[in-house]
Amino acid sequence: MEGDAWDQWVDAWIKLRFGDSPANTFDRYRRSWVKLEKWLSDIQVTRPAQLTYQLCQGYVGWRAQHGGKKNTAIGELKFLGQIMDEAIKRGYCATNPARKMGLRKTAPPDKAEWQENEIKLVMETLEREMFGSWLHVTFLMGLYQAARLRQCAVPLDRIDFERGVITYPADVVKGGKAFAQPIVPQLRERLLSIVNERRRRGERFLCTIPERPSIEWRVFLDSLGLRHVSHHGLRVTFITRACRARVPENQVMRFVSHSSTAVHRIYQKLSVGDIAEMLSLVPLPDAPHEGHARTLPSGATF
Repeated sequence: MEGDAWDQWVDAWIKLRFGDSPANTFDRYRRSWVKLEKWLSDIQVTRPAQLTYQLCQGYVGWRAQHGGKKNTAIGELKFLGQIMDEAIKRGYCATNPARKMGLRKTAPPDKAEWQENEIKLVMETLEREMFGSWLHVTFLMGLYQAARLRQCAVPLDRIDFERGVITYPADVVKGGKAFAQPIVPQLRERLLSIVNERRRRGERFLCTIPERPSIEWRVFLDSLGLRHVSHHGLRVTFITRACRARVPENQVMRFVSHSSTAVHRIYQKLSVGDIAEMLSLVPLPDAPHEGHARTLPSGATF
């Protein structure tokens, strides 16, 4: 008979509840539970009824000591709240101390646009030292296709070079909605060589994403002295360059699979100089200049 101890029911519940979700969603919840389970073991809480609000308050600090940032910890606590809701339904506890804790996430820093010298440095390093690796593949896909990290694990049979189209299945797309995009011409030949090599090795996917890809990207970029850019910044770079080139917004949104205009515009990192370039396109009359100078009437106030 199933007991109320965490190790007797939570794993099965996660599989039942999220097993049919996109793979990245299921994996995210599984990773969250691994961290939560370690914390619960450390504080010797073996079943839901033992958990208290005071103990939950200590999770952010514990997570920081184990390499997790505040926002990550808050997200994991919210998942713990879902687990505790299930525990209440099963009669394992009466209250949920992890629900509505009032913790506020820190606003994430803006993702910086990559500059040409940064792109060149990373491109040359990966081509020379890590050709065909997941870092190399995700860099190319981020730069040319504006792809998110986990989106790059696309099945090889979804890359159609005859039609020039990549079709991303729902389980690799954020939000779980499949979409297709054209292959950027500048990427085609390099992508074809990587795909052919992967097929020769008997691989099924364009790359295999590790468990913590963002952290591994951070370590790689830091090793090159590029501490202010990130992989997601490649997506920002594509969208910003498309905006500068005056590509219609709806076409760019379709290409990167953005359904929200508000979200899409967050990615546009236009400078004052970029905006100034559009002024020549706006039809406005000239304001009076020195040849039309006038003297203000005496005593005039504004």
